[in-house]
Amino acid sequence: CDAHTGMAVPTKCLPWSMRALGWDCAENCRYECMAQTHATRRLNREQTVHFFGKWPFLRVFGVQEFCSSAFSLLNGVPHFWFLVSGAPWKDPCKGHRDIPLWLVFAVVQSNTWLQSALFHARDTKLFETLDYHSATLGLALYLASGIAMNLPESWSMVSALGAAFTPICIIWVAHIYYLHTV
Repeated sequence: CDAHTGMAVPTKCLPWSMRALGWDCAENCRYECMAQTHATRRLNREQTVHFFGKWPFLRVFGVQEFCSSAFSLLNGVPHFWFLVSGAPWKDPCKGHRDIPLWLVFAVVQSNTWLQSALFHARDTKLFETLDYHSATLGLALYLASGIAMNLPESWSMVSALGAAFTPICIIWVAHIYYLHTV
């Protein structure tokens, strides 16, 4: 919204950082209104209230929750580094039975933290859905990992993961189906 007229401005007038994150004029107007109302309430020493079901936030470079987004990315760094460093193929990891588990775990957790960072950067229905499903997939993998690690060592880890993860994955997919159809 234009500060002088209160009228909406074209989306192309928004800074590149906001356009890159998908902000449009209507959403920017809602944000500006929220920020102005929140500032006025603070000046009047009134209680902070929710806007659109959420606490007010300070946008930084178009990112809604800058610190949450940055820390989510930082949480994913060790998992991503494990993948790109080649650690699974070097000593002391090389040849261990558990390497397939740690590779799957690193991929899933890297994705989980990326989806979390995107959701905190820009709260859209798509990013909320991806964040939720990535997080629940991570939890499913934790459960499957615990089961797989306790299966007989005579089994390969690929077989153990298949046996542990297949039923859990079916339940996870059914859960997603239920959420999107009911």
